[in-house]
Amino acid sequence: MKKRTLAFLLGIMLMLGACGQQEAPAAIQETETVASLEETESESEEGKEITVRMTDEKEELKDKDDKDLVLVHYTYQKVEVEIPGNESAASKINGVFAQQIAGNRNTCEQYMEWAKEDKAFRAEGEWNPYEVGLSYECARADQKVISIVADYYDYTGGAHPNGNRGGLTFDTATGNELTLDKAFKDTEDLKIAFRSFLEEELQKDEYKERLFPDFEFDPSIVGDIMTDSTWYLSKDGIVFICNEYIIGPHAAGIFTFTMPYKEYGKLLNEAYLPE
Repeated sequence: MKKRTLAFLLGIMLMLGACGQQEAPAAIQETETVASLEETESESEEGKEITVRMTDEKEELKDKDDKDLVLVHYTYQKVEVEIPGNESAASKINGVFAQQIAGNRNTCEQYMEWAKEDKAFRAEGEWNPYEVGLSYECARADQKVISIVADYYDYTGGAHPNGNRGGLTFDTATGNELTLDKAFKDTEDLKIAFRSFLEEELQKDEYKERLFPDFEFDPSIVGDIMTDSTWYLSKDGIVFICNEYIIGPHAAGIFTFTMPYKEYGKLLNEAYLPE
């Protein structure tokens, strides 16, 4: 099952970077809306509000030959961004999230095949559907950037669920996704600064207890953490995500490292610094 999980997570990370401006996919069938809504609002100088809403959704993916057999539970959040006076940018951003949801559902179709094979070896009454999830959290939303954190998980009956986290940051004015080379003045300067910051951070007690027992700092991990799909901008600083098994075991969870704007904001293009 490990290879299957890795294939799924790899597909997720590729989706994070795949932001072509295609039309949003058709509505997904058999979707049940759960009564849960989260909002993040940001007020502009003109008093207009940028709104980012996440709505919980759930699908039961059933065996085509046995409509009573649920193979995969797929839970996710729909994202709706509203930018008053700039519907074009909002539509572009919303299209990215619509594509992620649909693309992730396609991956669930593969999980259905594996789940059906798995069930065939289970005793009567021992079957539990696989679980796949996709959720979002807004880290920053203002007239300069909209930055969203994406969390993915799957559970296929192993010892524990598998999780993965990514970040998506958009230019509010254009709706275009920002890669590292577009958001920062010089990615090499950023890499040097992050390496020094990370090495110092990992000396702190709060991290030491979560690292692999034999962990030794290796500069190569900077490249594993500092990718186009594992960073975002919060209200406080530049955040890099370090997913499981890079520097610590599953039990340690996902690490996040925040480089404060006060010290490292000069690395960011001025157009994306908070007011």
